[in-house]
Amino acid sequence: MNLWKTWVAAGFCAALIGALAGAGHAAGPVKIDVAKSQLTATIRQMGVPVEGEFRSVSGTVQFDPAAPERGAARLVIDTTTFDLGMRDFNKEVAKTEWLDSQRHPEAVFTAKGLKPLGGARYEVTGTLELKGKTVDLSTDVTVADVDGGRRFSGAWPLKRQDFDIGSSGWDGVIDDTVLVTFSIFQPHAAP
Repeated sequence: MNLWKTWVAAGFCAALIGALAGAGHAAGPVKIDVAKSQLTATIRQMGVPVEGEFRSVSGTVQFDPAAPERGAARLVIDTTTFDLGMRDFNKEVAKTEWLDSQRHPEAVFTAKGLKPLGGARYEVTGTLELKGKTVDLSTDVTVADVDGGRRFSGAWPLKRQDFDIGSSGWDGVIDDTVLVTFSIFQPHAAP
């Protein structure tokens, strides 16, 4: 029986060490926590900021602080969930001239590798596919260890005309620059 207890104790210790090691970094992609992640877009209409939120963002993040250059992300944004807080505005922004959510229900951001900038800051470079257009993007991201996982946060300015969002008739009414702010939560990987 003592041999049995020794094996059980050794197995338990090995599992605990593996769980702790897995909590520090992910060997492969880990699904983000949709409920704890947020993506907003702020436009300026006649100089006044107007913010909307994409209510559904899913995907995976792979990150090891010891090897950030091997990091990767794939985020899928459900364009049909963009919410400006008013039903009529939401219907309008889903139309062909804007997000064209019926034909393009998803936008996809894909990134490979992070470049350390010092402290908890990194530069991430990738592509955003939105409304049938693909544009290269680069921005700073802050990575913070938080209870139960890791939070990736930052913002990047997009040009709406790069994605044919809104006709030129809106120039002067709505700024071309849209500020997209993100806060993505990645739970610790299971061992």
